[in-house]
Amino acid sequence: MLVAEVDGTPVGFLRWGALRDEVPFMHLLWVLPTARGRGAGRALVEAWEHAHRTQRFVLTSTSAAEQAQHLHRHLGYVDAGSLLLPGEPAELPLRKDLGA
Repeated sequence: MLVAEVDGTPVGFLRWGALRDEVPFMHLLWVLPTARGRGAGRALVEAWEHAHRTQRFVLTSTSAAEQAQHLHRHLGYVDAGSLLLPGEPAELPLRKDLGA
């Protein structure tokens, strides 16, 4: 887990694992509502990507109903399909090539 802090106070975190035990997969990116739009989310994602720079690509997913998809797209993530579950908004798998 990575934690973002502002003046020593935690304002967000990023949690990840590995899909099929080899592809880095960002499970959760969360930033305090009062800290959003100030760079903490971007800093967490960029630090995570840097830690996985030897990989060809990384993955994440977000609900079509969440604003997080816009941050991911802004940071270069592209659609990698969709998952449709009854009664739920579409789940959007996203991929970013790291070029390793």
